[in-house]
Amino acid sequence: MKIQIIGTGMVGSTIAFNLLKENIGCLHLVDVNYKKVEQDINDLERTKIIEKLSTQLSFSSVLFNNGFDYNIISLGERSDKKGYETRNWFNISKTINAINGGKIIIVTNPARELSIKAKKTYPNKDIDYVGDLVDTICDGKEIMKYKGFNNWGISSEVLRYIKMGVNHG
Repeated sequence: MKIQIIGTGMVGSTIAFNLLKENIGCLHLVDVNYKKVEQDINDLERTKIIEKLSTQLSFSSVLFNNGFDYNIISLGERSDKKGYETRNWFNISKTINAINGGKIIIVTNPARELSIKAKKTYPNKDIDYVGDLVDTICDGKEIMKYKGFNNWGISSEVLRYIKMGVNHG
């Protein structure tokens, strides 16, 4: 399996770590901050050695637009910044437009709303989201309001999604 994670902030890097531990075939990280994503890869490479994992790791500061089974979009601003929805949609829309093939999973807040908008804007792309389980645990409030809780929770939900093939239609 080949997975690309676009955006390696707190959530994206946590997702990368959990996917690495599953020993998937190929994991590619993308972030505009080249130094940050390079450091993430170095950390993951150390984990690979310690855990004797065989996942192939790669990284870049530009999007690879095809060849992945899953494209996990984890880029964007925190929900406590005014106007974040508009800015997040702008960046996610550009990213989705550039992806050719593979399932696109949105984890950026507000994931459900962004997914609905993305499906309408890009009807020929296979788009879904994760976040329902974490939202339910948080009484339906946005997960970003629970600092420290969202990284591992949403990462676990991404893992569950990929393993079980959960789909929101």
